[in-house]
Amino acid sequence: MQPVEVAAEQRTARSPRLNHRQRWGIVALSLGLLVAILALGGLVLPSGSGADPAPGGLVYIIPAGRAETLSEPGIDSALAIPTDIRFASTDTASITIRNDDSVTHRAGPFVIAAGQTFVQRFREAGTYPIVCTVDPAESIVVTVVQ
Repeated sequence: MQPVEVAAEQRTARSPRLNHRQRWGIVALSLGLLVAILALGGLVLPSGSGADPAPGGLVYIIPAGRAETLSEPGIDSALAIPTDIRFASTDTASITIRNDDSVTHRAGPFVIAAGQTFVQRFREAGTYPIVCTVDPAESIVVTVVQ
């Protein structure tokens, strides 16, 4: 098979930059697909604002008014989540994020709608990489030790 010759114009062409709304759409779609895949595997249990966090698990709260402090709400992470989370076999292996703000926020690799609580439980020992499609530095690895 002969190599394909690429014109110089094609090699230097750049993709057009996405605007804020287009980036948010890609983020929402990507993270929605991730949550759907994890939910099918029994790992994600999103719930309404009345959800109780699992005792002993990690709990994060996005405070009301947080969007006012971010340059790009929904794109910028509303709070810092550790990138390496470890649960011992005696711990309740869960991450709960409650969004008390009036806008949808990203918290690490997760997207939580306004007024909602997101709970992710890890029911079995193992290593769970959770990739952030917006900012690879916000990807996390959860390890549950037997």
